[in-house]
Amino acid sequence: MLANGMPWRKNALIWAPRWLKPRLKSKMTESLRSVLGTRESSSGLTACVLPTSIKDGNLYIGYPSGATDWTLISVRPVSQRFAIPNLDAEKLESSIQSLERPRPESLVEWGALILRTSNPDLKVNLTRHAVGLFRKGDIPILALSTTPEEFSLPPETPSRESVQMVRPGDVLKRGKGGSLANRIKLLHALANIELWAIDLAWDIITRFAQEKINGKLLPRAFFTDFGKVAEDEAKHFTLLREALRRLGSDWGELPIHDGLWQSARDTSHSLISRICIIHLVHEARGLDVNPTQIKRVRDAGDLETAQSLEIIHADEVTHVAAGHRWLCYICNNSVPKTAPVSVFRKEVKTHFFGKLKPPFNVEGQLVVLTLQPHLAARKFVCYLSSRILKIFPWCCSVSNH
Repeated sequence: MLANGMPWRKNALIWAPRWLKPRLKSKMTESLRSVLGTRESSSGLTACVLPTSIKDGNLYIGYPSGATDWTLISVRPVSQRFAIPNLDAEKLESSIQSLERPRPESLVEWGALILRTSNPDLKVNLTRHAVGLFRKGDIPILALSTTPEEFSLPPETPSRESVQMVRPGDVLKRGKGGSLANRIKLLHALANIELWAIDLAWDIITRFAQEKINGKLLPRAFFTDFGKVAEDEAKHFTLLREALRRLGSDWGELPIHDGLWQSARDTSHSLISRICIIHLVHEARGLDVNPTQIKRVRDAGDLETAQSLEIIHADEVTHVAAGHRWLCYICNNSVPKTAPVSVFRKEVKTHFFGKLKPPFNVEGQLVVLTLQPHLAARKFVCYLSSRILKIFPWCCSVSNH
């Protein structure tokens, strides 16, 4: 069901046809070879997120601007199942009181509380609760509160409970997923990433809640997007912990590192830096390596874990799209306007250290209509029902709803 001008809600995923992918892949591969050593490209990225809405059980998708004849290839639902149950109201309230902090009155205060919550299951439950309150309109982004300012500020480093923390170089090498021991190493490493990812989503919400672009605060959609990211990452952690328990292990039984949080420290001064490095490098890198990990786990016969990893991968696609959308929003609303590709290159050169190594998942980037991170054609390629490629010079648009 298609409709024009529907309010923006969430990402619409569009899949390129098989016959189109080889043509795009050759262009991307050529660009990719030139970027690996220098982290630069000659062309850059353009991607698109379409406005969508659900009404009376129907999915409505806004037309691409200027398009009159196009086809939605497929819609692929992603499971929203959490592997741990929600705490009932009484237990949740008791848990909040046990943290010995004032009850949050805004999304930002909830974020600051969650960042200081060391128990991972409680972090997950509080995330679900806070995002639910915000989604229903029960709490504002910021609130005039008598609570001391310290309770709405993010900590330097989020709390962790009962884990052995080591330097990134000293952590156990991540397993490839073939043997039982290697699958445990892999899943524990991924769970560590997802737990930090919950905190990264809350940190961008709390740290940049009063950020102004051309004198205006960020629109509510920004907080809706990253609240959903936090909720997704919480779901991912529960799925991975469930998988670890199926294998006779659990979260915290292996050492962890805070290498991902180091990138948060390095970008704490700038929203653009944070988006570029965390959401358009680290998260986009996950799209590259996930398919290989999923295949190895499936080949080992662990189909249930492979299915969980596929759910995680599908969600991460939308997280990269959100990062791109808000980078473009900032660039387009700055005075003077800035070019997202140029900004991205500058931020990566300044704040990302090391080289990206293969594998590179070209098809994973196509899912969000992204032609290798900031490497491919400057214009957006859309597949129309007439099987004719048309080039639209529109992109990077964000609704203010």
